[in-house]
Amino acid sequence: GPSEIIFLVGFSFVIFVSPTTTGVTLGQMYRHVSRQERRMGSYGMGALNHNAPQENNDDLSAASVDGSNGINRRMSSIVTSVKSTVGRLSSRSSANQNNRNSRFVMIRARAYSTAFLLTWLWYIVIIVLQLAGVPRPLVLLYLSNIFSPLQGFWNFMIFMYPKVTKAKRSRGG
Repeated sequence: GPSEIIFLVGFSFVIFVSPTTTGVTLGQMYRHVSRQERRMGSYGMGALNHNAPQENNDDLSAASVDGSNGINRRMSSIVTSVKSTVGRLSSRSSANQNNRNSRFVMIRARAYSTAFLLTWLWYIVIIVLQLAGVPRPLVLLYLSNIFSPLQGFWNFMIFMYPKVTKAKRSRGG
């Protein structure tokens, strides 16, 4: 009757809007973390190393005052180039460290989305079949009843995974 149609339309709305809202929200979180990492990258190790972007002319002038010979100039030039190289490398490692955070957020977002989809996929298929007028297969009812209570388990596993891997790494295992 009409109450069944209202129930199906309402339930369908909830089932289809929830994954969309979840996906958009997780995408925005990833985008925000990624932008923040790019902004914070300018404050990394490379930003603190004043010798990285420019040459250190103070060393060259000190070498010319000390002895004006070629050896001091060459040493000063070598020291300056080593400092510059170290600055660039530390800046790159800082950028890689920052990208690790956004990858972590992206992987967690995908894991939570997959857990949601794995749990509610069976209900979505049942609703689509009902809206199409096709009788519900018994297998789908069993699958929905099996996976529905597992949503908390999936969320717990996703939440604990980084903590468990960190504990294993600290023990050397």
